[in-house]
Amino acid sequence: MTDQSHPAATPTSDRWAELRTAAVDVLTEAVLYEPGGEPIDFGEFLASVLETVAANVGSVARLVEGRSRSSEAVWIHDLAGGESATLEWLAPGRTVPVVVPLNLWDLLHSNGIEEPGGPLPETLRRYRRYTAAFEAAVFAEGARLGLTVPVTVHPLTDPEMSPHAADADAIAARLRDYASAATPMALLIEDVPAED
Repeated sequence: MTDQSHPAATPTSDRWAELRTAAVDVLTEAVLYEPGGEPIDFGEFLASVLETVAANVGSVARLVEGRSRSSEAVWIHDLAGGESATLEWLAPGRTVPVVVPLNLWDLLHSNGIEEPGGPLPETLRRYRRYTAAFEAAVFAEGARLGLTVPVTVHPLTDPEMSPHAADADAIAARLRDYASAATPMALLIEDVPAED
C-alpha cells in the first residue's frame, strides 16, 4: 500500500480525487474482466497501460518524476518498460498528438545571430521558408520514430516565451532537436527570391 502520509499521495484537489476514482474504477473493471471465463493477466495489462501513458507524456521518467527515488517509482519505472523504453520503442504506442514548438527568436539568438533587418515581407518569407523546412524535418523524424498520431509544429510568436516548452515531452524535444539540426540556418537569414 502506498504511504498515504506522503504529500504526493494526499489529495490536493477535487480533480485529484476524481482522477483517482476513475483510475480505481477502470483498474477494478480490468481485474474482474474474464473473457472466455478466464481472468486477464493484470500485470501485462497494467504494464501496457503504463507504456502507453509513458509514450503520451514522452518518457518513462515523466511517470516517476514526482518521487523518482521511492520504491513505488522503481516498480513503475520497471513495469513501464524501464531502460528498454527508448523513444523509438515508445513512439509507435503514443495515442495523443505531438506539438513541437518553434521559437525563431530563440533560434537566432542561440546561434549568435541578431534578427536580420530588411523589409518585413522579406523577413516573413524567410520565416515561412525556414518553418516549412523545419516542419518537413519534424515530420520525417516522426515517421522514422513510428509515430502514428498527428504531429504539429507550433511557431511561437512571443520572443519571451520559453524556448524549451517541449523539453517536458521527450518525444517532442527529440523532434524539435532533430529538425533544428537538420534545417539550415541560411533559410532563416539569407534573402529569398520574391517568388519563393
